[in-house]
Amino acid sequence: MPRVATLVSHQILAERMMTVQKRVQDQQVQLTTGKRSRDYAGIATRSLELVNFTNQTREAKQYMTGNATANLRLSTELTAVSSIEKVIRKFRTDVITFSNLDFSNPTPDKLSEVREMQEKAFNAMNDIEDMLNTRIEGRFLFAGGKTDTRPVTLPYSSLTALQTAFPGTGANFPVTRDKHLGNTSMTAADYGTLDFAVGGTITANPSITSAGSDLTVNGTNGTLTFTIAGVATAGAFGTAAAPTPPIGASFTTSAGLNAGTTFTVTGNDGTNLTVSPTPQTETLLAATTPTVVPNVFEHLPIGTEFSVSGGLNSGTTFTITGNTGTVLTVTPVPVAEVGTAAVTISATTPNSFYQGDQLQLQHRIDEDRTISLGINAADGGFEKAIRAMGMIAQGDAATNTAAVMAAFPGRVQAVLKMLNDSLEHDPTGMAAENTGDIRNLQNTIGRNQVVLSDADDRHTEFMSFLSTRIIEIENVNPLETAATLNSDITALDISMKVLARVQQLSLSDYI
Repeated sequence: MPRVATLVSHQILAERMMTVQKRVQDQQVQLTTGKRSRDYAGIATRSLELVNFTNQTREAKQYMTGNATANLRLSTELTAVSSIEKVIRKFRTDVITFSNLDFSNPTPDKLSEVREMQEKAFNAMNDIEDMLNTRIEGRFLFAGGKTDTRPVTLPYSSLTALQTAFPGTGANFPVTRDKHLGNTSMTAADYGTLDFAVGGTITANPSITSAGSDLTVNGTNGTLTFTIAGVATAGAFGTAAAPTPPIGASFTTSAGLNAGTTFTVTGNDGTNLTVSPTPQTETLLAATTPTVVPNVFEHLPIGTEFSVSGGLNSGTTFTITGNTGTVLTVTPVPVAEVGTAAVTISATTPNSFYQGDQLQLQHRIDEDRTISLGINAADGGFEKAIRAMGMIAQGDAATNTAAVMAAFPGRVQAVLKMLNDSLEHDPTGMAAENTGDIRNLQNTIGRNQVVLSDADDRHTEFMSFLSTRIIEIENVNPLETAATLNSDITALDISMKVLARVQQLSLSDYI
């Protein structure tokens, strides 16, 4: 008879039982946790695939987290821009009402209305300043890359301080973007020649002559039009894109019935000027064509320091104590010098309200695409509004009275055009201005929000796909696992009974 049991058969049976027992234990864990394995060793053949899917999911979540932060920034920016729009529209309505005032008779009541309007202008400037200094988590939103710097600081702490610097009777608030935002460098191309007088004055001698033109008045809208005759002299007032003098600037005519009158430019297409106040009607022969003398120094506020290079006064730094637009009163007294053109005036003015930079912040919404969040406080939509408000706020009506009142008709029209352009740019009528406007800013922010939303939808769909694949790799089928577990438990139970029975057998039972 063969032997009933041997050491080898016993060991084989025990090993197989242990294998089934381990499988039972693993399946019990799988059924409890729903996972195939507690480590990568249990899914070795698909572990690399699982790691890749997990990393891609984590990356998509990180993009969505970043997009949420960017969207918060955009939402805050949109709220600030919309609030600024309300300020501009409210101020524009006030200016329209103000434009109906009769400026020809500066009675105390009218001067009071002017002062009230100027206070509204200064307050509106401060409202815009506050909104442009909006920040989230300590980061300023409208400062470009200088997120730790307040982007807007108005140079003047009070209306009185602004009016002291810009009395509106010579030194006028800047009417162009470059003079509003930056420092000034002037050469003979700007001022013609300079006369330095021992009395402490520097006189500019600029001239723009409309040769061969007639000076006429349009009785319907009360504007003065210079019509240039001949191709050679066309464009004597610059171009529509670069008008000289620019809209809002002032100049004085030096011939004819209007000689000595200071006008404010309300329109300039490069060939024709429209101005205010209404000039006297006159027709001039070519020989008596008026000379237009722009107030080239008008953007330099009282208190400005500037240096001179060239001529006898080269290297000297002067401080402006008075400004008529073409004549500066300065300290210290300059060295006498007449008719010099080889001089450069470099002025550091406190005009610029913007303290940020021009860096365009970029945000990556996914692996392949970035969007620009580069909205800063120097954008044309903001700058034009602040400039227009400053033009109204300048000039102390109580002190200068008639001179300030006389300048308002033309100034108000220029301001209204500026405010309209800050809300929505007019590429034809305001070709010389920066193209930025509030409407474009709102559209840009809105487009970026849509792009972020679409990107998040794609990330969500991709993560859903990855989640399905990860589940296929990591998770078990509960029904299938339960059936296998039940089968293995039955087999293990039978094996244990067989082993127990075998262990009870011995050779003596057969003898």
